[in-house]
Amino acid sequence: AQELEKDRYGPKVLLTPEGRIIKLFRRKRHLSMNSLYPYARRFQRNAQRLQRYGVPTVQVEAVYRCPAIERDLVVYPLLTGSPLRQYLQTAGNGRSILGELAEFVARLHHKGIYFRSLHLGNILRHPEGELMLIDVADLRFLWLPMSPLGRARNFRHLFRYPQDLAIIRHYGLKRFLARYLLSSGISPWSAKVLLSRLMQKRAADGQN
Repeated sequence: AQELEKDRYGPKVLLTPEGRIIKLFRRKRHLSMNSLYPYARRFQRNAQRLQRYGVPTVQVEAVYRCPAIERDLVVYPLLTGSPLRQYLQTAGNGRSILGELAEFVARLHHKGIYFRSLHLGNILRHPEGELMLIDVADLRFLWLPMSPLGRARNFRHLFRYPQDLAIIRHYGLKRFLARYLLSSGISPWSAKVLLSRLMQKRAADGQN
């Protein structure tokens, strides 16, 4: 298999000759919730639940445990498309897709989906324009639409990546948030709380 991603512990993502992705998860502690309910199982469960919610994502074919390397694995077909971070860095690609991203995030929040790994590297753009979630091991599903404070926390995951924030700034941060609010369905009071929290955080970080 071809190694697509690795860290200091070894391979993280592999591509097989048959066009399947093998994603490897390391168990960080021997006695933890991760050993009882490994991230590979969470990944599979979250992918299945996202599909039930109508959110495009990966379709897990199998989950394995490999004791020889102390890793859990998920296997799924390679998705067609490019991560938004890569797509937007390609010469000639317009940034109107960011308006669609704002609407996509608004739909997730309205469904009560808190995607902790929210950044432009974990959202795939299909050639036909559809946006899809990848790396879905770390998700929370709420019974109700997310609160303004929860939405603000989730946005801070996105804004903490300098390369992603630079792309959004080029599009226009206020324009991006306005597109989000237009699609969110939240009340004017909730929108005010959300924007206030985001601006407070950015002021504390010394950002404009």
